[in-house]
Amino acid sequence: MLLLAGVGVSAQVGMAPLNLALLALLLGAVAMRRQLQAPRDIVLPVAAFIGASLFHVIVGTEALQSWGYATHSRVVLVLILAGAIAAHLSAGQRLKVLCAVLITMALSVAYSFYQVFAETVGPLQALHPHALDRPIANHRDASAWLTFSINGLRGTGMIHHILSFAHVSCMLALAAAAQAVFGKGKSLVWALFSVIGVCGVMVSGARAALVGFVIGSSVLGLLYFLRSARSRRFAVVLCVVAIFSGFFVVSMSPDLRQRIGSFSARQVLWTQGVKALSDSFPRGIGFGAYPHYAERVYASDEALENQVKAWAHNTWLSLLAEAPLTVPALIWLLVALFRRALAQFERGLDSAWAAAVLASLMSWLVICLFHDSHF
Repeated sequence: MLLLAGVGVSAQVGMAPLNLALLALLLGAVAMRRQLQAPRDIVLPVAAFIGASLFHVIVGTEALQSWGYATHSRVVLVLILAGAIAAHLSAGQRLKVLCAVLITMALSVAYSFYQVFAETVGPLQALHPHALDRPIANHRDASAWLTFSINGLRGTGMIHHILSFAHVSCMLALAAAAQAVFGKGKSLVWALFSVIGVCGVMVSGARAALVGFVIGSSVLGLLYFLRSARSRRFAVVLCVVAIFSGFFVVSMSPDLRQRIGSFSARQVLWTQGVKALSDSFPRGIGFGAYPHYAERVYASDEALENQVKAWAHNTWLSLLAEAPLTVPALIWLLVALFRRALAQFERGLDSAWAAAVLASLMSWLVICLFHDSHF
């Protein structure tokens, strides 16, 4: 129980404690290996994804710069290790783990409000030497949709990274909402945690996370009101189609792109990402190599030199450019997760957890169109 809580808590504090928590989780799984079982339908696509990522590290066109980035696919092992260990916990123990993680989220949200009201980066900046040493200003045009900030600033959470803070808060808010709707007892407490998570997303100014929460909440509503298994499966497929169709419609409409605001900058990055894909396919530039590629290429392009030199700001495009073979493995994994969660929900086994998985996956599909899973 402590191993799982450690991962959830450290993911909201920083990469160093998270790596330690993941190491502890791995050692714990090794110690319990005779008792643990992992479903083959999850293990195989995870193994395929990790194998494909390491293959492209070797054959990629860019020289390896960081083993930390190159082996970042290790994080996906949490799906197997955490799931296998959680299966041995009682329902009450799992709820205690979730409570510990949600309490940490609430503290992180409170810390963010302190940042924006006090107009300070916050005392925990000392734990994050690579984070910005100044408060994050909101530079968006006031006419853009979903533009909000306090004192013109955005909160970064205890992890001092807007996207990590916002995306984790979004997923935890959905987990709390799923417990409020489908769990047993204490609905108001879970609902309060969900509201706190949404407040965190809003104070961060991360619009993709907010839209992701709305989509995830819609999935929870559909699961609640639709009574047949067939209608739920159809609704999940329809939501996936709607997400990608909506993205295509928005990207093709100049007026909608302008209203959203962030599309103009991202289009430049996406165009370069497509070029990186076409120039390196099928070898790819190498899993985790996009930051090095950006440092090398962006400096010679006036439209790119002031952009964030990280990834392509689209998970699918980043993976296609870095390691094309990881994409079919990721799709395989997502299908397996959707199928398993739907089956668990329909059998009435831990329905709240199954609903949380479905809502989180749908939310992630929205977020990954504008950001990268590396965060």
